[in-house]
Amino acid sequence: MQAQGLWQLSNRGGGTHHHYTPLDLFENDQTPQSNTHFSANAPAGSNVRIYWGDGDFETLATGVKTYYDHDYASAGTYTISISGDYEAEGLELYFNEATLSGDIANFAPLTGLIVLRLGTSVMTGDLADLAPLTALRQLELYDSSGVVGEVSDLAGMADLEHVNLRNTSVSGDIADVAPLVDLWSLRLNGSDVDTYTTPTTLPTFAGDTGSHTADIQIQDLGLSTAEVDGFLNDLIAVSRPAAGTLHIDGTNADRSAASLSAKIDLLADGWVLYLNE
Repeated sequence: MQAQGLWQLSNRGGGTHHHYTPLDLFENDQTPQSNTHFSANAPAGSNVRIYWGDGDFETLATGVKTYYDHDYASAGTYTISISGDYEAEGLELYFNEATLSGDIANFAPLTGLIVLRLGTSVMTGDLADLAPLTALRQLELYDSSGVVGEVSDLAGMADLEHVNLRNTSVSGDIADVAPLVDLWSLRLNGSDVDTYTTPTTLPTFAGDTGSHTADIQIQDLGLSTAEVDGFLNDLIAVSRPAAGTLHIDGTNADRSAASLSAKIDLLADGWVLYLNE
């Protein structure tokens, strides 16, 4: 724990800028002596600080994901902010706190982000506002119903491997993930996504390294029987990994011979299927 002081960093030439005026990210509503937790990884050679809003800050460790824990002495609403080399590619931020609120657009200047997790928070805003974050590999905004937008807003984030928009108000067509060729995990369950257009050349769900297990969750979306059938058949058509997990709506997916045939093919390939009733 460090007391906040003046940070004299300056570099306005080429390359990464050292932003020593903190950039506000979100509000943190705290009860007395409650804790806030997060994890982060800053790129090697960078200098990034997270300010807790009560006069304390953390200088993020570089090259390794590190866990941080902060105690607030009194109840109140605190502004959490960031300063430093947050444009250096490789920054990872993992927050999973129900006390956090704010607009996801606040993160748009952090163009070095490769991981952004804002789970179980009270975040709002439009997915399109994150368009500058083209280096993102992992985007998780789950259980934040105030986040809106379209699946197509992800198209410019070509390096995305893991997307979790569970229980958000993001809508649109699942087929719009087609440009995300490195995608291996897609969780849209409980969102407002309600369409799948077929035929679509889906991602292989293998990622860059092929070392992850494919994970697809598209249940509770209100897809028609034909749309579920179409997704299954299009998934069968791609050169997918030998094993994976797929969550779909069983009440729709079990109604047709096309779905049954596709499920048998997937199971034979080592996939696990969960049919949501």
